[in-house]
Amino acid sequence: DESELIQRIVKEISTLLDQTPLHVAMYPVGIDSRVVKLKSMINLESNDGVLMVGLWGKGGIGKTTLAKAFYNAIFRQFDGSSFLAQVRETSRGYLGLVTLQEKLLNNILLPQKKLEVSNVDTGIHQIQHRFHRKKVLVILDDVDDLYQLRALVGEGKWFGNGSRIIVTTRDKQLLTSLGIDQDHVYEVKALNDGEAHELLSKHAFLTSQKLEIRTNLVDSVLNYAKGLPLAFVELGFFLCGRREEEWESTLNKLFTIPNKSINDVFKISYDGLEENEKEIFLHIACFFKGTTIGLKILIERSLITIESGTLQMHDLIQLMGMDIVKQECDDDPGRRSRVWLYDDVLDVLAYDTCWRHLELKEIFIGPDAFMKMRRLRLLILRNVHNSFHGPVYVPNWLRYFEWHGAPMIPEFSSGTKKLVGLDMSNCSIPVMPKQLKDFQNLKYINFSECEPLVSMPSLSCTPNVEELTLSSCHNLVEAHESIAHDDKLPVLNLDGCSELGIFPNVLKSKNLQALNLQDCTKFERFPDIPHKFKGLKKLCLERTAIEGLPASIENLVSLESMYLNNCQNLADNCKSLQNCGDLTSVHDFVRRGLPKDDISSHGRYPLCSIVLPEGKMPKWVLPIEEGSVSFMASEDLYDKFLRFALCVVLGEDEQGNDEHRWEPIYEYDWVTHINGEMRRKQKYGLRSLDSDHIQLQNLIPSELWGVVDFGQVDGSHLRFSLTVSGKNVEKWGIRILCKQLEDDLEVVHQDNQLIDPVLLYEVGHESTYSEAQSSPVDKDSCI
Repeated sequence: DESELIQRIVKEISTLLDQTPLHVAMYPVGIDSRVVKLKSMINLESNDGVLMVGLWGKGGIGKTTLAKAFYNAIFRQFDGSSFLAQVRETSRGYLGLVTLQEKLLNNILLPQKKLEVSNVDTGIHQIQHRFHRKKVLVILDDVDDLYQLRALVGEGKWFGNGSRIIVTTRDKQLLTSLGIDQDHVYEVKALNDGEAHELLSKHAFLTSQKLEIRTNLVDSVLNYAKGLPLAFVELGFFLCGRREEEWESTLNKLFTIPNKSINDVFKISYDGLEENEKEIFLHIACFFKGTTIGLKILIERSLITIESGTLQMHDLIQLMGMDIVKQECDDDPGRRSRVWLYDDVLDVLAYDTCWRHLELKEIFIGPDAFMKMRRLRLLILRNVHNSFHGPVYVPNWLRYFEWHGAPMIPEFSSGTKKLVGLDMSNCSIPVMPKQLKDFQNLKYINFSECEPLVSMPSLSCTPNVEELTLSSCHNLVEAHESIAHDDKLPVLNLDGCSELGIFPNVLKSKNLQALNLQDCTKFERFPDIPHKFKGLKKLCLERTAIEGLPASIENLVSLESMYLNNCQNLADNCKSLQNCGDLTSVHDFVRRGLPKDDISSHGRYPLCSIVLPEGKMPKWVLPIEEGSVSFMASEDLYDKFLRFALCVVLGEDEQGNDEHRWEPIYEYDWVTHINGEMRRKQKYGLRSLDSDHIQLQNLIPSELWGVVDFGQVDGSHLRFSLTVSGKNVEKWGIRILCKQLEDDLEVVHQDNQLIDPVLLYEVGHESTYSEAQSSPVDKDSCI
């Protein structure tokens, strides 16, 4: 009756009033645009199931601030909401997870009497029981352990349809373990230059302040913080009201003694590492920033990044790592585990103290300077070309040795050598040292840019080498025959060895995965592959003098990428590739582009792209006569899609001159529509070619359409369209690689004529390896 309706309205209004917004930040610079982007990921209009989203990034980058702003923007659209702050810190305390469970229950239910939880298992039961029909918003801030997630949200199935779970963390692997796919992981990135300047100005310069600070000092602070919001807040607060000389003094101090508040935030990530991971991190912070080492754990913890193949870390994180080493013994560098500063090195050498890791710059050193250092494990010499009097002796217990531009090879004493990495690039030696045969533990050898080097040693001398780099050794004439039979070496890099002309006639290496012969301009003949070669995945032959490829090239059954750009002598001698049926067969195409281990997930599968001369469209690809095609699919069917195989046949480029060689000769658009509205458009191009070619490639649905919302349309079906256009496109076709379809799903789509079954290639059904038998599809038809 009317009284009950009034009571219900009053209750709902009271509930809404009890839910108050959160304080976000004093100056929330750059937040609004990130909230908009995050909204586009979570599809608020859909009430189908529960969606979980991760906010990932380094400490101090603004994850919590963004999460609060996002909470304020959407929390009123749910039956209840809870923002659980400081999950990592709170869960460490006595009954920490129980406390968080109580907060979650009370925040959402808003009971008149506070609910209490006796233990974690009871809390899990209450959350499941009370929320399984409620549409809720839950934000878990600063999560660092999977157990926290399992105690608070499980796998997200404890909540009602339409619920949204947001998790902020520094550890990307946690999100993966929770089942959050990459499309729903939002990486919180640094502020851009304009946002950074605005945030620093708001904190460092009061409107009433009349002090003027030189632009170069402001720029130095911006460069120091590199877009990190926490740094601008801390430094802006400290520098506010201070004069120019105080700005200068502060900046000089910061590059040697990091700000404690900022340092403590970064150190949380470091403290969460295992001991061996801590050692690796400190190596990078002190010595290896800017190198090409791949380290998954440190990337997942937001401590390092890989940028253009080079290892990088934020300068403030690097300073934190260096400070950790300094704190090992603040007043005595000789007692620290790593030494890299000039003055500290002088102290160590002067007192002849035992230590482990050393980087030397512009010092005169005696031949036995390192032999008494019992803990020395890593030694990097720079700018010490003429610093030694006589030979250089290094201890057998050394693990890593680097000496760029070395005039000689160091001497090791007799006995077992523990050296793992040897970097002697740009050194002045004509042949590889014979003593390498005693280095059974050596895994990484780099003699790149060694001009006098004319030959490489037998790999039998170093049986455990995993990576051999001899790039840009311009006088290297011969690659040793042992390459052909070595079973351990995965990576061989001979890039830029312009005189290299002697190479083994056959290649039988079982474990070789990457072979780089790029710019070996005298390399004329690629070796025969007598047997199935399952290891090699990447082959670079760009700008070589090869005149053809052997028919046995088809035995490279695991090859994922091969580069033959600007091989002027190839001309029409690539028939071996054209006739290699495995490269374009549906079975091999699926195997290369869609590993079986990944069929059950929606991860980012390895890209498979093939360009062949004078090729024909494989018969298993469905030809499309017009420039575009469309089809409709339900959410159930779309979830089955794994890849789209696109094949384009390209006619010969008639321009034929170098002036236009880098212009695209074809382009194609993927266009998706929701209720007739274009959702996304992608363009691709290929540079000029001298003859007819085909390109066959796998395209990932999520990269082309992003997050697809099926809840916005009647009938829950979407029309997808694909357009391919370009002046040299002669014909093209597609086929959809998908998971196996249940019988009822097949019947539904056949009865409604939503999609022609021949377009679908069901991975795992041997019968679908057959060729696509279908008439060409008209432009306006629905496949």
